[in-house]
Amino acid sequence: ILPSFGTFWQTSQEYAGLGGNVEYAKQDGTFQWNLSLPWDTIFQMSIAGGIMRSLDPRATICISDRFFLGGPLTLRGFNMKGCGPHSYDNALGAESYWLTAA
Repeated sequence: ILPSFGTFWQTSQEYAGLGGNVEYAKQDGTFQWNLSLPWDTIFQMSIAGGIMRSLDPRATICISDRFFLGGPLTLRGFNMKGCGPHSYDNALGAESYWLTAA
């Protein structure tokens, strides 16, 4: 359900490294402000960002653990995972991101 008025806050933290072969810390957050306007119109502003770092200086972060942007819920006008670095049409993801939208 997409909100039509009010604010929305979300934060998450992820730690990988206990008993596995990958070690990283990942944090992201979202703030969204919604305002109902006449004629069933909604004005929305949002800010989101995230960062992750490998806890092992010799290791890289797996592609499947990275951030991906694109699609109707993150960045409209782009295909799913369509924004960001690609290699042969495959999304590589990113270790940090910043997104503002209105």
